[in-house]
Amino acid sequence: MVPADEIEGNLESIEHVPRRILPEGAARDALLALTQRGEDVYVYASGGEELGTWCVWIEALARVRRPECNGRVALTEWVTSWHELVAEAGLTVEVR
Repeated sequence: MVPADEIEGNLESIEHVPRRILPEGAARDALLALTQRGEDVYVYASGGEELGTWCVWIEALARVRRPECNGRVALTEWVTSWHELVAEAGLTVEVR
């Protein structure tokens, strides 16, 4: 679990993503719920916001993907496959 100030920064990283990349809905809600409960989850634009790829880092996913420790997922994959990725990470999340 991450400290409260880091949770705030991680939530801001999710809110910063344009809605055309991470639209309102279950995928966004799942990221927010995981982050709010203290999971190490943050979003960034690999290569810059204009031309880069938007990605999400999920620490729990990195832990199960050893030895590569690859917790990075493109947001386009997260939007379509978040249920499977949450399960792969050994997490659970309820969204509205």
